[in-house]
Amino acid sequence: MFVADGGKSGLVNIGNTCFFNAILQCLSHIRPLGEVFGNEAKLSSLLNTHSKALGSHGLIAQAYGRLLRDLWQPARMTPVRPADFKRAISRRNRRFMGYDQQDAPEFLEFLLDELHEDVNRVGEKPYAADRAWANFHRRDDSPVVDLFQGQLRSRVCCPTCSKVSVIFDPFRSLALPLPRPRTPCTGQEASAAVGLHTAYELLAKPEVLSHDNQWYCNRCKEHRQAIKELAVWRLPPILVVHFKRFAHGASRLRVTSATTQITYPERLHLDDASGQGRDYRLRGVVCHRGTLYYGHYVAYARHAVTGDWYYYDDDTCRRVSDDSYLGHRGAYLLFYEEDCSVQN
Repeated sequence: MFVADGGKSGLVNIGNTCFFNAILQCLSHIRPLGEVFGNEAKLSSLLNTHSKALGSHGLIAQAYGRLLRDLWQPARMTPVRPADFKRAISRRNRRFMGYDQQDAPEFLEFLLDELHEDVNRVGEKPYAADRAWANFHRRDDSPVVDLFQGQLRSRVCCPTCSKVSVIFDPFRSLALPLPRPRTPCTGQEASAAVGLHTAYELLAKPEVLSHDNQWYCNRCKEHRQAIKELAVWRLPPILVVHFKRFAHGASRLRVTSATTQITYPERLHLDDASGQGRDYRLRGVVCHRGTLYYGHYVAYARHAVTGDWYYYDDDTCRRVSDDSYLGHRGAYLLFYEEDCSVQN
């Protein structure tokens, strides 16, 4: 499926669909994923259609596969209209039935979960007592898990009796917090640039739980404002980084913090809390401008065959001759693929 003169078509915006157009363009250049879902015969052999509880019975996986094959038609220069794919996701999730603007990271989580369940190697799920890695794989085992699944460690400590609770949770995209420094006079957010490694370290910064979010200590038999620490315990081969550019304000409405400039490298090395490290190379960038509900998404993606960078703005696709994909002020999601050429 992957050919040098394919993968250069835009996606028609059929009504505020830039949020999924940008995600789909980045995913389309992740070759290990495309080799599963873009290969019709291989996908057919993997589809989990015998379980009533799992996935879409192949609806989403097959629609995604058809879309991939359209995008990678040799020498195709006309944009692809993703109406078939839009109908499929609308049938699975009412949120996507209309034409309202949606949050790209939330759509990515939905899509990866649907694709995973459609090819989950586990037919009927046993119910596990915890979500540690081994038990997780008893319930969820698919090519999507192989590529995108990482693991977070959550450590909570009681400030009164020092009781410690440790929980491991899986993730498919790593949500990184952004510092929100305030200027002394105006109280507005400062515009200093934040590096990816800084955001990664900020994730592990201990926090005291708020009064409304107290933790129950089974030793004290009381709710406590415990100290919580997060850490990445296991890094996946395909690392999707989601920057928390939007947050809940005092009115509980979504408010934007999208002005923070983020710097991120093309080649990335990260270490996890278990002492393992991975080297990555940037594969795609989803960028956002505007507010959460009235913004616009575009994407940059590194071609899966030639290695050239392309810019995708709905039905527009053009080759990028500079490194603008590294400095876009609205970077919202980053797609990194493990670089196995790096010698440890």
